[in-house]
Amino acid sequence: MVLNSERSPFIMGVSNQSAYGDRLYIRALEKSVLIRLPLERFNLLVEKFVLWESTCALLIYTSSRIFEHCTMIVQMSSYDIIKFQLNQLMHESPGFRANITAANYIKERTYLSRSNIMRIISDLRSAGLLTIEKGVLVELKSLPPKY
Repeated sequence: MVLNSERSPFIMGVSNQSAYGDRLYIRALEKSVLIRLPLERFNLLVEKFVLWESTCALLIYTSSRIFEHCTMIVQMSSYDIIKFQLNQLMHESPGFRANITAANYIKERTYLSRSNIMRIISDLRSAGLLTIEKGVLVELKSLPPKY
């Protein structure tokens, strides 16, 4: 499951310093340059260039994003989750959106069933609230608070 998605430039993997083993999986969905830096080296650079404040801001941002994602999954209705994910998808770059279906984007980031996702997307499409071409989200109007 996708817990977080970011745009470059971004530093990933710093927030799980106490974890053992490689538990961070990164998938680049657009042309990207990835650089892997050992954690020890990262920490030495932070110390050398006195980047503690920036590192703290990064940690707060990352943990807030993951907390927001987890809270959303357990507290919201299926419609609210799909509405949130559709809005997130619309904020992705056009190149990214062109290469993923709305259903797959939502499925990768939630525990919702494909049939439930497709049913709600179909209803929103029938109501004229979104435009989808070959599964790809093209346009999203303001969605109502309730389904």
